[in-house]
Formats: sequence, C-alpha cells, structure tokens
Amino acid sequence: MKVKDFITCLFILFAIGAMLTSCKKEVEDCNCGTVIDSRKSDVYVHIDLTLEDECSGNEVKVTIPRSISGKYPRGSYYCDK
Repeated sequence: MKVKDFITCLFILFAIGAMLTSCKKEVEDCNCGTVIDSRKSDVYVHIDLTLEDECSGNEVKVTIPRSISGKYPRGSYYCDK
C-alpha cells in the first residue's frame, strides 16, 4: 500500500509541475515600436505618438516633447527608454 501511495503522490506532484510550467505570462507593453500616428497633445509643448508596440502588438500612446517630434514621423521607430 505504501508504494501505491508514493506513486500516487509522485503523479500528483508531476501533474502540478506540468501545470505550473505551462502557464503563459501576460506580455507587457515596452513602449518601443513603429510610429503609427502623431498628434498634438492637450499641452502645446508635447506631441502624442501612437506606436504599434513591438513587445505586445498593442497600440500604445506615448507623449514626447514637441522639440524632438520631427525626428519621429509615421513609420519610424521610437523607443521610450
């Protein structure tokens, strides 16, 4: 009976380990990617860029100073790091 209990316990531990390793982590935005759009923000001194985030694939908005906005036209690469 003890061998059967040991095998059952070992199987349960293996199943739990398999479940834990199969979990996927949620991908976070990294604020780096291709500029899709550029618009004036609420404050005249800033520009809002819409990026296609390279880490998650989501569209994210970042705000940059107007003084550097000319460096990032549509289709260019921007990274907020």
